[in-house]
Amino acid sequence: MLGNRDLKRGMRGGDVADLQRRLTLLVIAVGPVDGIFGPKTEQAVIHFQLSRRLPATGIANAATIKALLDITGETAVPRIEIDVTHKKLTLFIGEKMFGVYPVAVGKPATPSPIGHWLVKNKWLHPGGPFGTRWMGLNVPWGSYGIHGTNNPASIGNAVSHGCIRMHNKDVEVIYPLLPIGTAVNVVGSY
Repeated sequence: MLGNRDLKRGMRGGDVADLQRRLTLLVIAVGPVDGIFGPKTEQAVIHFQLSRRLPATGIANAATIKALLDITGETAVPRIEIDVTHKKLTLFIGEKMFGVYPVAVGKPATPSPIGHWLVKNKWLHPGGPFGTRWMGLNVPWGSYGIHGTNNPASIGNAVSHGCIRMHNKDVEVIYPLLPIGTAVNVVGSY
C-alpha cells in the first residue's frame, strides 16, 4: 500500500506501481507503469514535488505521498465502463473520470458480453487483429477481451465477435493503468 515506506530509485513493488498510476492521473509522464522506480519515475516525483512546493528530492517520502493522496484520493482504484449502445469505453480512477475512448463492439450475432467482469490476463503485442495490447476478461462462456486492432476503421461500429476493440494509441494509454483484477462493467443494448 502506498505510504508504508519511502519510495526511491531502484525500488520495486505494487506501491511503486500505485505511485506511478497516481502521477499518470495528474498527466505527469512516469514512463511505463511497471512497479519499477526508475529515472523517469524519479523525474516525475521531482516534477510533482516542485508543483506542490515540496523539497525536490525525487524520493516519495511521507510528505510527498500525503500531497499525492490529497489530490488523487485515498483509493485510486481503476475501473472500466463499456457502453455498447454508444460504443465508448470510460476509464475511471477512483471516482474521477480519466478518459473516454471510442470502441468497436460485438455485432448483433456475436454480441459483447453484458455484465460485470474482471481483467484476468494481459498481453503485450498479441499481434494480428488484436493490435498492440490484449486484456482478457473472465467471461465464463468464451474468450473475450479489450484489445487494439489492425483495422482502425472498425472503431465506432458493432463488428467484432464480442471483444472490445480500441485504437492502438488508446489501448496503449489504458493498458498500464489496469492491473489484473480491474473491474469491467459492460452495459447497454443492441
